[in-house]
Amino acid sequence: MPRRRRLSPDTSCSITSLLRTLHPPPSDHLLRILAREATAGCVLDLGCADGRHTEPLARLGFDLYACDAVDVEAARQRLAEVWGEEEATRRITPAKPAALGYPDEFFDWVVAHGAYDEATNAVDLTDALEETRRVLKTGGWIYVAMRRRTVGEEATPEALTRLFDEAGFVPAEPAEEAAENGELLLRGIFRKVDAGTPL
Repeated sequence: MPRRRRLSPDTSCSITSLLRTLHPPPSDHLLRILAREATAGCVLDLGCADGRHTEPLARLGFDLYACDAVDVEAARQRLAEVWGEEEATRRITPAKPAALGYPDEFFDWVVAHGAYDEATNAVDLTDALEETRRVLKTGGWIYVAMRRRTVGEEATPEALTRLFDEAGFVPAEPAEEAAENGELLLRGIFRKVDAGTPL
């Protein structure tokens, strides 16, 4: 009978790190922020990937939609356990950040955790931010987390705030630099406001 090899603690940690890279857990910061909010709001998980944020937000009771530009099947399968297959198919749709296909001012919250990281240039990023602003209700909120390279050479919290200011959003909380799953991100919460919006 062949002998089984035991994994060293270093090997075990490497495997855990690899699994977290392939299937990172949901952002604890994001879930804590939205768990404080009333579940009556309509939320879009923009760039949902495999549903790592979609599933816990659905379990929190939000009226939730999700989309991704690449593949939505993994998210649909994951959410079929929560909503059923038909509802998961209806609520999780393929869409690019610059062409979402939802009605104007439809969402109270947009979760954009990594959604803008695929923008290849400033024009793509600007188009995606304009489309997000279009589908967000006046007074609505956007939670954003972006890789530093997406923001540009001056990848600072201030640069993230300027980027969203130029797109017509105001900061609701100061942007910050934070590590999540071994990666340094810029994240912030911004609002879509007009002259009559209470701050």
